[in-house]
Amino acid sequence: MLELVSLINAYSEEGVTFLAEAVKQVKALLQKAVKLEFSPDEMLSICQCFKKLEHHDLLTKFAEQALKCWPERPAFVFYQIYGKAKWKP
Repeated sequence: MLELVSLINAYSEEGVTFLAEAVKQVKALLQKAVKLEFSPDEMLSICQCFKKLEHHDLLTKFAEQALKCWPERPAFVFYQIYGKAKWKP
C-alpha cells in the first residue's frame, strides 16, 4: 500500500494525468487496505494522496479509520470533513 502511494505521488509530480483512473481500477483492494495497521505519518501520506487524486470516498474511509486510532490529530478531522464534503456517490 505504501509503495503504491509513493509511486502515485512520484508519477503525480512528473505530471502523469491518468492516476485517478488507475486507482479506480484497484479501488476494491484499496478499500480493504484500510484495515491494515499504519503509523500516523503513513496514514497522513495516504490521505494526502487520495485528496490529491480527488478520490474522496477513499479519503473519507482512511481518514475515519485514522480518527479511530488518533482522534487527537486535527489533520485527520480535516481530511474526514473534506472527503465527505467533496464526495459525490
